[in-house]
Amino acid sequence: MSFEMPPKCETCRLVGTTKDEDQICVTVLHYEEGFVYFRLSETRDQRKDIEEYIIDLLPKILSGVYHVELIDMGEEIY
Repeated sequence: MSFEMPPKCETCRLVGTTKDEDQICVTVLHYEEGFVYFRLSETRDQRKDIEEYIIDLLPKILSGVYHVELIDMGEEIY
């Protein structure tokens, strides 16, 4: 599955998701908070606008559409 740019809402945009062991990690850019990082399982602990936005995107998040591969700097050095 290829990456798809997530839609934005009035206050934020999903930057992407990553996998950390068996957890999905979420990165959101919020206009007041800046970058917000959290596990998908912690969605209900976020601001209401972020929580509602992520819940709306949940089917595509779970399908992997917004998953991005990050560079492991430990592997890049040397």
